[in-house]
Amino acid sequence: MKIAIIGENYYPTVAGIQEHMYNQAKCLREEGHEACIITGMPEVDR
Repeated sequence: MKIAIIGENYYPTVAGIQEHMYNQAKCLREEGHEACIITGMPEVDR
């Protein structure tokens, strides 16, 4: 099954939802699904 996980931020921003999105996608892939994460660009100091 193809699954999209959508969230406002993702790594390198670290918080609970980013960890959840990562782990959810990882587990879904391990089960044989095609999971991708769609997100906006986090604000990052460079």
